[in-house]
Amino acid sequence: MRVVLTALLWLLLAPAYAQTPEASTTLLTNQEGYANSEAKEMGSVLGVEKQHFELSDPRLAGRVLHLTYQEFREGVAQPEQDLLGKDRNRFQLDSAGRVAFNVYARAATDTRLEVRFFFPTIGKRQQFQPLPGAVAADYSLRADIQAYKKQKATVPVGRKFPLLVYTLPYVKDGFLYYCDLAQSKVPPAEWFKKFGIRHFVVYQLTIE
Repeated sequence: MRVVLTALLWLLLAPAYAQTPEASTTLLTNQEGYANSEAKEMGSVLGVEKQHFELSDPRLAGRVLHLTYQEFREGVAQPEQDLLGKDRNRFQLDSAGRVAFNVYARAATDTRLEVRFFFPTIGKRQQFQPLPGAVAADYSLRADIQAYKKQKATVPVGRKFPLLVYTLPYVKDGFLYYCDLAQSKVPPAEWFKKFGIRHFVVYQLTIE
């Protein structure tokens, strides 16, 4: 009798479990650049790059974002650093599983690079020194480290993944390349050995 009741209970509950699977991946939306021509012109004049990101998945309601960065100089990885700090609720997806944020980057001066993250309730600013001899304006903020199709990419939940790179270009036959670098599927830790990229910063995101 107990076995029959257990079986009946499982049959009743099984549809509910089937409708609420544990999320292992989700879709991340990316929009490069500015939404209108005036802002685009201003960004070009000031040399400011922009990347916009959005997550919208009801299964992820209440999850928290964890963002780190790691700088690579002359093939040497610097310690990975926590970017968001301890005030975690400011980086939480809302009750519908949504969050949106912008990232801006520029060569503030010939000797100072600047990256800014703007979340709904807080902003984070970082500054880096260009590699000696490098042209600060050659650094580019790239989101195509992920394979976006129609501005969407499948990313893991609960596991760290590369969100952005702020990098010098890949030089080949006298030309500067960025797309070939990010789309090569070579892990960033091997970019110096494979492409000779002497300086870049990798930003990694975890949807916890």
